[in-house]
Amino acid sequence: MSLTLKMFVVLLATSRGVFAIGTPFGYGAATTGGGDATAAVPSSTDELISWLGDDTARVILIDKTFDFTSTEGTVTGDGCIPWTCTPGAQIAINLNSWCDNDQPDATTTTVTYNKAGISGISVGSNKTLLGKGTAGWIKGKGLRIAGSSNIIIQNIRFSDINAQYVWGGDAIAIDGGENIWIDHNYFKDVGRQFLVTGYGAAQGVTISDNVFDGSGDYSPLCDGHHYWTLYFTGASDTITFARNYLYQTSGRGPKLGGVSSYSQTVHIYNNYFVDITDHALDAGPGSKAIVEGNYFNTVVRPATDGNTGKVFAPTDSTASAQCTSTLGRSCVTNTLLSSGELANADDTSVIGSFTNVKLRMHLVLQSTDILPTIFAHLDQTDIARALRVCRLWNQWSDILWSSLPALTPMLNLLFPFLFTDADDKYVRGVPLYQMDRQRLFRLNQTIRHLDASFSSSKSLFDGYNPDIPRLLLDLCEPDTALFPRLLSLNTECRNDAEVLGVLPLLNPSLRSLNLAVHQSATDYMHELLEDIESNLPNLEHLSISYLQVSSPVPGESETEGNPASREMDPYLHFPMQSLSLPRSLKTLSVPSACACADALFNFSCLPNLESLTFTGSWVADTHEGEWSELQLSSFPDLRRLSISECSTQTASALLSIIPEAVSLSEVDIALSAANSGLGELCTTLARFRNSIRAVSMRNAGSDPSPTNIQEISEALATCLKLEGLTLNGVIEISDVQFGEFVRRLPYNCVVRIGNHSRP
Repeated sequence: MSLTLKMFVVLLATSRGVFAIGTPFGYGAATTGGGDATAAVPSSTDELISWLGDDTARVILIDKTFDFTSTEGTVTGDGCIPWTCTPGAQIAINLNSWCDNDQPDATTTTVTYNKAGISGISVGSNKTLLGKGTAGWIKGKGLRIAGSSNIIIQNIRFSDINAQYVWGGDAIAIDGGENIWIDHNYFKDVGRQFLVTGYGAAQGVTISDNVFDGSGDYSPLCDGHHYWTLYFTGASDTITFARNYLYQTSGRGPKLGGVSSYSQTVHIYNNYFVDITDHALDAGPGSKAIVEGNYFNTVVRPATDGNTGKVFAPTDSTASAQCTSTLGRSCVTNTLLSSGELANADDTSVIGSFTNVKLRMHLVLQSTDILPTIFAHLDQTDIARALRVCRLWNQWSDILWSSLPALTPMLNLLFPFLFTDADDKYVRGVPLYQMDRQRLFRLNQTIRHLDASFSSSKSLFDGYNPDIPRLLLDLCEPDTALFPRLLSLNTECRNDAEVLGVLPLLNPSLRSLNLAVHQSATDYMHELLEDIESNLPNLEHLSISYLQVSSPVPGESETEGNPASREMDPYLHFPMQSLSLPRSLKTLSVPSACACADALFNFSCLPNLESLTFTGSWVADTHEGEWSELQLSSFPDLRRLSISECSTQTASALLSIIPEAVSLSEVDIALSAANSGLGELCTTLARFRNSIRAVSMRNAGSDPSPTNIQEISEALATCLKLEGLTLNGVIEISDVQFGEFVRRLPYNCVVRIGNHSRP
């Protein structure tokens, strides 16, 4: 099986090294791992062991499977049979005489296991261990952190560690350590714990966005559900356990405490527990936990009863409100679906142990919203391409797999946790044969946000083939809206097919739409804008930007190592007849190239528009001659105007057509070149003297004459509400000139001109 982590893979082939993706938070927020060390790829298992264990700060990139299964041979020794159920009961290795002391009545047996799995690879301080794409896999052996600090472990698969044997080995063991971030990893088929802290204090640890897959052939209960999931029992543990996915386990999810003189302070939030046949949380002596915003789906016992750990896990608003006085916010309620009760989870005294400022400021989502974000954008974008057409999956999955084998690579992207390396196929941890219409319908309802900004491609549709949905539509009923509760969408469109891929996502629920359109993806702008107008009555934020893509210069050849020169097309075609945008818009950002008279008129009629931004370079000021002053009723609510890469003449012309009655309060202009038209521009700005509060002009010319400086100050001196003025560029002005300049402005105005500033 392979875990899809495409949305969190950074561009790895760089000369300056590889960094971890994202930023640690919670107790592990201070972790930096190997920092800026140049990334290196180990060539062998021996080299990986050496690099992980040394004292050098390192970024270690795993780009393949490192299989330790047989590297140390096998061991044959004593064992026992604690469980006699069938099929698949785990057998125990008599490690540290466990069988003799804890299972004296169990039948003894002889066991043969792989020696490599028993002890983990030692990890030294200042290490980042990062998997490349879906290729990073450490098989047959885990990691051991003992007294080390500042470690990041990210995007690695850990599996096949003597799964049939209790005491066969842990995936990650921490016995004393500080500042550790374990993020976006996948755990499966491990004999003992997926993750465990020993008696040494594990302080400043964040465990986030991991998949703990307990499905397998061996378990103590013979039900295919792993029991020894997570165990935190250190002398003084401080752990954030957030946004993880625990599937098909039966216990220790997690287990806390155990030694009364020790303490474990654990913040458990926004995790998704599904198909747990016994218990999840097991809080023993010494443990303190706030459990909030988690989703328990088909969990027999979300928390064990009768234990002495202190847990606060609210399930209603009254209980949640008890966090306010200590945390400055209410705790977020947990959701229980087809699950038992959160027993022994109402101890409010534990809240006082979570006063750390960083913990108080955590963004804890409502549990009903965590399904689309549980993997921090890991899955939701991949689903976007096909969920709409797969409502009847259970009726045609066999036909699909047998008749359309070419779709298999695509389907791996369409559904997170869809595995095809073996006979198993899963969607979100649910076997394919169980993925019925009702499950997919509920899944479709949960998606609120689609954001591709974390992916290396920045696109929801990496490798998108527009023929795929058509093939799937032939097999399904296309009568269910795709993501009917979607609130925000952010993606790049790198070709026409990707623009078409956006269209089915434009639902009335959408409030925010951010599209970056590549130069080669402009043929369907008419269809895009038409759908925005007709399908998004509640849209409040719209940003469409233009990304220039270099193209070969005609007549020049390109060979390996000798690329041809490139030329850029600065113009994005916006069909002006389609720019009748939703009247609900509050912020609008469009390329400068569409600022023609018709477009400006349409923008000016938007009754709720508060912010208007023009991005990209202006095309030789081609539009300014077309403009005439707008009606007095134009831009009734406009407060902010931002213009980029234009001349002072263009900026002045655009500002001059906006009625003086508009309460414009903030203007941000990036000038394209040094020029001497600042005085005229500031005089035009002064038309809004009754409302203007902030003015910023970047690249504001070179060495303005004293007359020009005086003209600027005289114009802006009439703006009595001005609170901030920035003229940022190569400006040479003497101290005397600057002093005279600021004396003309309101006394409380913050002024920055070149290298001079007040205050």
